[in-house]
Amino acid sequence: MREECIRCKIGKNLCGDTCPYLERIPAPKVEVDTELFGPSPPAVFVGRRGYPRVNVGPMVSLPGTEEPGMLDSTESWFGRSMDEVIGMRASLVRGIVETDVKGRNPFVEIGREVAMASRPVDTEMHFDRRPSPEIRVDGATQPMGPSGRVEEMILAENPRVPRRVEHLVGDTDARASTALSELHGHVPVDHEIRLLSAGLLGRERDRKLVPTRWSITAVDSTLSRDMVDRIRDFRELEAPMLGTARHMDNRFAVLLFPGAWSFEFVESFREGAIWATEPTVIRDWEPHGGRTGYAEVTAGAYYSGRLAAAELLTSLRRQARAIVVREIGPEYIVPLGVWVVREGARSAAENAERVDTLDEGLRRAGGFFRMGRSWEARSPVLREEREQTSLGDF
Repeated sequence: MREECIRCKIGKNLCGDTCPYLERIPAPKVEVDTELFGPSPPAVFVGRRGYPRVNVGPMVSLPGTEEPGMLDSTESWFGRSMDEVIGMRASLVRGIVETDVKGRNPFVEIGREVAMASRPVDTEMHFDRRPSPEIRVDGATQPMGPSGRVEEMILAENPRVPRRVEHLVGDTDARASTALSELHGHVPVDHEIRLLSAGLLGRERDRKLVPTRWSITAVDSTLSRDMVDRIRDFRELEAPMLGTARHMDNRFAVLLFPGAWSFEFVESFREGAIWATEPTVIRDWEPHGGRTGYAEVTAGAYYSGRLAAAELLTSLRRQARAIVVREIGPEYIVPLGVWVVREGARSAAENAERVDTLDEGLRRAGGFFRMGRSWEARSPVLREEREQTSLGDF
């Protein structure tokens, strides 16, 4: 594919409404009747096309689906195969209602009740016609199953809402960033994304529906930024650390080494990998003071990787220079969303161990990646480390 495809990753519509890459992806079709009764994982999706008028609605699993609570739980998907993830998502049917992002109607309120839940919620939906059977793929969000416009929607039971969620949803004076930070560690990131997307967090005057794609990046960015603000006050890491992980022909490495906080996220595409016709390396980074703009090159994956690094340093109560590297192989043929980066980098962070020197960490990482150490070229964080003058130089 063209160079623009790596910059676009489907989401920027650089080719217009039709993505030539998506046309190559074989996707199963699922036939659904005009009436559906089943548990929502819970899951709610808010579209972004036509903003500020958007399509919103809960997602309900097909009858007979096993473990419906797993269908929107990305934090439990690491280690599952690509076919398993696509199969799970294909069994979710999305109900669609068009509304203004500031609008309030019975369908939106039902979606909000679902978004607050911590366990599957039995839901009944009646469609105006048989839902479209196609599976939709988006480079940032998880694949989605059939979708159709809803004429009637009923909750068949009262959702189970965690007390902390209920408190923060009811606190209309707290900023959304404050609520997200207070929820982190108490509910999964997926739950925080649902709450923000459904317009349930923040000051009352600011609350509105947020497209799911934007919510994912907003949550990863907000949580990691809040942690980094605290990390800058920690003592520096004493020795380098390296952790690695593999998942669905993706390889991840988290490298930490002593120094003031800075961060770099690297994506390496092997020849024949998704969107790439030749080996390609892209990156974004931030110095100690942070970024001044959006990570345009690596987009939402940057913030998912930064969250994993920030969580590790927070647990260590140390600051460090941090590099997260993702290498994508040719067997990763369907983009499943930035959760792959978040959970892959988290797994690598959990495996992080001390190494004697930075050079040893780089050598081990080079042996782990199929593209070797090619990602090191032009690394701003490594250049900063090698060029920095210390007191020991005098």
